[in-house]
Amino acid sequence: MIYTDQFWGSSFCEEHMYDNTTRCCSCQRFQGRRVQCVDVGDGRKLCPDCLSASIMDTRKCEPLARRMYKFFNNTLNLKFETHVPVLLVDKEEFLRCQYHGHAVSQQPNEIQGWGTTAAVPQDITALFIERCLVHIIGWYGHWERKVEEGMCELISRMWLEEFASDDEFTESLRGMSIFFIENDAHGKEIYGDGFREAKKAVDEYGLKKTLKHIAKTGSFPPSKNEKTGSLLGCFCF
Repeated sequence: MIYTDQFWGSSFCEEHMYDNTTRCCSCQRFQGRRVQCVDVGDGRKLCPDCLSASIMDTRKCEPLARRMYKFFNNTLNLKFETHVPVLLVDKEEFLRCQYHGHAVSQQPNEIQGWGTTAAVPQDITALFIERCLVHIIGWYGHWERKVEEGMCELISRMWLEEFASDDEFTESLRGMSIFFIENDAHGKEIYGDGFREAKKAVDEYGLKKTLKHIAKTGSFPPSKNEKTGSLLGCFCF
């Protein structure tokens, strides 16, 4: 059976979905006659389009950092008041800080002059950009994984909604990424359910109150339809 990718218009055989055919880790297109993937050195493979748009060095890092700064201030309304570093790191270091909450200093790739938020003090300690693939890490805590990943998925979707571009490829990649978040592409129980619970909480209480409740309790705030008078004190933010 032949399938046509709904985002890229490319056609591929059904067996390629199961036979470990190389595909771009970013846009998910299969390698073929028109798309030849490049190994970036850590097991990931990128097509030429994604490679040309990826963050490879600090020269591309600073414009993205400024865009993230604007996103936190204007879209999320989390005002930056104290300086924290923006770091360009490799995949190994990115995973280390994701699971352990700290990073080995990488001074040559550090960009000073960005900030953390006054709305959730000390929660945003640094912005991390993974080399060859853009990521943002905002905060760490001892939360259950669904809460952590759900908030990451929600913030990612908000970021993608703001990341408009005149470039046709970038817009297709943006649409695909939003579709994946909304349709449990990363896993239903942790990412999909986490995203929906995070969205419900933010829709009801707003981002700041939701983050403050998570910082205090490690869990999403209960729905307004579920909480009782005894829980009202938890929302005195």
